[in-house]
Amino acid sequence: ARMMSKSKWSLTRILLLYCFAAFFMDNANCDGDDSQYLPLLTKFISNLEEKDEKFEEKASAWASLGILLQNPGVVYRSSAEYPIVGGEGDPLDAFHNAMKYIGKSDPQRVGKLYVIVLFRIAYQYKMMGDYKSAISSVKDAEKVVVHPHAISTLMLLMGECHYAMKDIEKALEIYDNVLSIQPHHLSVYKLKAEALLELNQSSDKEWKLLLYEMQEKIKALERGDFQAHFKQDESSAISATLPQHGDIYWAMFQVADKVGDYALAWSSLETAHYLERDKAAVFTKERMADIVTSKIKTFQREFLSHAMGSDTMTPVFIVGFMRSGSTLTETMLNAHSQVYALGEDSVLWTHLPSFQRDLTSALQQPNSNPFDQIKVVVQSYGSKVLEGMKEKMRSQDEALGVTRTKEPKRLVDKMLFNFRHIGIIHLLFPHAVILHTMRDPLDTLFSCYKNKFHGHEWALDLDKLLFQYVQYLRLMSFWRKVLPGVVHDVLYEDMVKEPELTVRGVLARLELEWEDSVLDFYQTNRTVKNLSMSQVRHNVSTKSVGGWRRYKTHMRSMIKTLKQYINEVNDSSIMPYRYKMNWELDPNHDYGTGSEIDETCEEKEEEDEDDEEEDEEEEEEEEEEEEEEE
Repeated sequence: ARMMSKSKWSLTRILLLYCFAAFFMDNANCDGDDSQYLPLLTKFISNLEEKDEKFEEKASAWASLGILLQNPGVVYRSSAEYPIVGGEGDPLDAFHNAMKYIGKSDPQRVGKLYVIVLFRIAYQYKMMGDYKSAISSVKDAEKVVVHPHAISTLMLLMGECHYAMKDIEKALEIYDNVLSIQPHHLSVYKLKAEALLELNQSSDKEWKLLLYEMQEKIKALERGDFQAHFKQDESSAISATLPQHGDIYWAMFQVADKVGDYALAWSSLETAHYLERDKAAVFTKERMADIVTSKIKTFQREFLSHAMGSDTMTPVFIVGFMRSGSTLTETMLNAHSQVYALGEDSVLWTHLPSFQRDLTSALQQPNSNPFDQIKVVVQSYGSKVLEGMKEKMRSQDEALGVTRTKEPKRLVDKMLFNFRHIGIIHLLFPHAVILHTMRDPLDTLFSCYKNKFHGHEWALDLDKLLFQYVQYLRLMSFWRKVLPGVVHDVLYEDMVKEPELTVRGVLARLELEWEDSVLDFYQTNRTVKNLSMSQVRHNVSTKSVGGWRRYKTHMRSMIKTLKQYINEVNDSSIMPYRYKMNWELDPNHDYGTGSEIDETCEEKEEEDEDDEEEDEEEEEEEEEEEEEEE
């Protein structure tokens, strides 16, 4: 405020204000202790003079550091979109630009800042798929790090980069090194289990030894053997990245499932969910139902019948529920020379808030034809979304050093939760193809339940997961009624059993010629940054079809609840693949994958049921003995 009173509001001063906001708007993003940075920043600003010829450069440096500290998950953007950092928009250049001046101010504090920011820069590179630059940043940070936890955290980030680069052996080597440095770093086991599963070279004995090792670590955790180590880790420069001890239970599930110990696998999964219960997003079922109801009330057939949007077929939208095969569909399409997949950072999604706001404003205009006003808004935003998609492709090409002589005919926007906005998509692009990926309901829900999602923590709550799934079915049923033929369903089971036939149908809908490359999708170098990373690096397989049956005994309560929900929307005229999908939730449903899997599942289920009966009998005997003693 003192500086603002001296003269007009210059860009320099706005940069400084932005710097303050970046540092202090969110305590958690500055390692939980902003006070140590405040004196340094205050001293710097109070000593600035307008006559200082480096004033603009210093202010930009501080703003750069503020941005980097504010949000470790910011995805890399080009200089045109990221001008505030100066230089070419490279986060590492911005950081060194900032440190050039900040280091002279207080070298004592710079060491900790250096580690924090380099870690976050490495994380940004990892998120954008530039794994080599991420590893380079990690190595820079390792030169000055001495704290064991900080070293381990940096090593794990490097391990994840090697895993993403398909160097599984190197990733496993790093994970083992971390466990040797910090045996109490239990979250490493989840990463190690995932890498071993993809490598698929371990013997049954090796899997059981790993399972035993994790069980022993859990016993040590319960005894409190690691408390001193945990306390020491909190003093690390990267204490915000402290390991999640619950991750070992997710790993226990994966390994126990691999060796066929389904009872242990399920109990580990339940424990993992219990330990994560505080992270489950807070939303009510009533709120979710209201959102769906408002969509149904707004997007009636008469409203959607007005021709307003662009006639282009360039955008392609993939929607559906989580774990429904969307990444497989997207990756196969991306292997076509005329298709470019933009990933899950949906351009449409980012424009929705302003579009809905302007649409509401247009409807409130007095003395005007509402459809004329709506058409202006729709066409404007359609152009913005399409240009945004093209710009995103160019930006990604630039970051990866790709030069195109011709733009692809189709740009794929994959944001599964855009199923809520199919009405808006149709308004903007009435000729665009909307691909809806579907999968067996219980396979879908089991896959959601057995995975740990980042950003969708509500899936940790089984009741919310089931309710969300049924609201999704309800809304998709509505879109089929008011927009018949607009949505093209892609069934996961068809995709893995008959990939060529299924993809030919999709390409025909996209008005594209067949290319053999789509069946060789797993041989491309495309980066996938979600839970399907491992699956799309291999050819299609039917091994997960009907996989939920291994746990049919444990899923009885889930099935009972889901049946009640599904009955509300189970209408033969709108439920897709009525006689093909297992809408009856029948464990004896014929998935067409052969009897071998079914027999194995039945044997394991019978064993589990026998074990449960024996446990019940033992409990009854114990109760009777206690009564006799009394």
